[in-house]
Amino acid sequence: MVDPTHTCPVCRKFLTKEIAFCESCGHFVCTACLAETSHKDYDSAYPVGICKGCYQLEVRKPKIILCPKCGTPVKKYRSPLPTVDVIIRCRKPRKEEGVVLIMRKREPQLWALPGGFCEYGESLEEAAVREAREETGLQVELIRQFHTYSDPHRDPRHHSITTVFLATSVGDPVAGDDASDARVFGESEIPDVLAFDHRRIVDDFLRYEKTGKEPIPP
Repeated sequence: MVDPTHTCPVCRKFLTKEIAFCESCGHFVCTACLAETSHKDYDSAYPVGICKGCYQLEVRKPKIILCPKCGTPVKKYRSPLPTVDVIIRCRKPRKEEGVVLIMRKREPQLWALPGGFCEYGESLEEAAVREAREETGLQVELIRQFHTYSDPHRDPRHHSITTVFLATSVGDPVAGDDASDARVFGESEIPDVLAFDHRRIVDDFLRYEKTGKEPIPP
């Protein structure tokens, strides 16, 4: 949900219902501040594209970068960003088992699986345990890698590749780090709309639990 008291980062006016999403900076902006509409096919309730602020930054960027030692032109490479997400099966005292979701503090402000970026020098497993602890306060036990999701359009802000882990824990999650809330959801309670492609990930997991069938690549 977009807070109507938030301002557009480009024109600094209050956001209204006429809002769009910038796939470059990851912020909601006024539709009037959208410089380009994306040619990609996003399943989004909002127009998606490049805001005027990011467009101007892109225009000003040099098309090549120079070696700082010899000045030789070097081709600029961009690589996908490695991330992790964790499906935590958690049993609260005297309550049924469920899946832990966190409410994101940042846009898009939606329920999501706990997770984040893998840090330099850190294994994916270490990143999964750390992100789960930082965002939910839970000490998790990893069960296995579930699946890797690499659709370049899965996150409109950038191309990220996430490795999803299955984990278990016991207790009450407590929101921390980039989360404003953390709860245990029963299967029937999971929101229909989750951030990024997390609804697809959860659906794949629930299907796997019932049938044993692994996710099928698109």
